[in-house]
Amino acid sequence: MSGPGKKHRKVEILINVISVSIEGIGQDLAFLIGFLVKNNTL
Repeated sequence: MSGPGKKHRKVEILINVISVSIEGIGQDLAFLIGFLVKNNTL
């Protein structure tokens, strides 16, 4: 029974890592868009 449990835990960790990196990419995109908008309005 410890096998499937370990696999499930690995999947959870993987999902956490993916969601964190997606959040990071989103922040970078938001910063980039804000930077471009700022430059266009000046």
